[in-house]
Parts: sequence; structure tokens; C-alpha cells
Amino acid sequence: MGHLTRQLAVALAVGDRADTTMLSLSPALPVVGAHGLRGEYCPSHDLPWLTGRQWQGYLHDRIVAIAREIGASAIVFDGVAPFQGLVGARTQLPRTAFVWMRRGMWRLGSTK
Repeated sequence: MGHLTRQLAVALAVGDRADTTMLSLSPALPVVGAHGLRGEYCPSHDLPWLTGRQWQGYLHDRIVAIAREIGASAIVFDGVAPFQGLVGARTQLPRTAFVWMRRGMWRLGSTK
């Protein structure tokens, strides 16, 4: 739930300065609605009835459709590595900013 709560914290901090809709693979997405924000659930890539390639296409189509529906000016991805469906959506949404937000890359005890 770390990705979802990190994005929720950002959306709450932004407040009324942006109209936020969150697309998440997390079944914990109802937490977003409990804070008054819109959320769209997208089943994760481990669906038994889709191959990995089919799921990437599904994700691509969902991102593009939602972005166009809401007139998204930016898409913020929170994850370790962007999915190919997300990367492909960038080509379909040339006027939409894409931001990759990642957790801290430090390790306890590291000095560099």
C-alpha cells in the first residue's frame, strides 16, 4: 500500500490546486474515496485470463482513455519501474506531462 498512500499524501497536499483522479492496481483503492478523491481501479498484471503482453495493452488503453476523459494535464507514476503500457501511453498523450515519482533510494547506514 506504500505507492497508494504516497500518492494519496501528494494529492492531499496539492489540495484544490489540482483535480486529482488516481488510477491504481491496488485493491486498497477505496482508501482514496474515503479522503474525498476519485479513484479508478485497474486489475493487476497477474490476471489469469490475460497474458503479460495483453495486460500491457489493457493498461495502455485504460491510461489513455482516462487521461482523455478527464483532460489530464499530468500523469504521475509511483513505482519501481514504469510498465510498458504506461510508456506506450506517453506516445498517445503528447500534451500530457509524465512524472515518475519514486521512493527514496537510500539504504540505512549508507553514507553516499
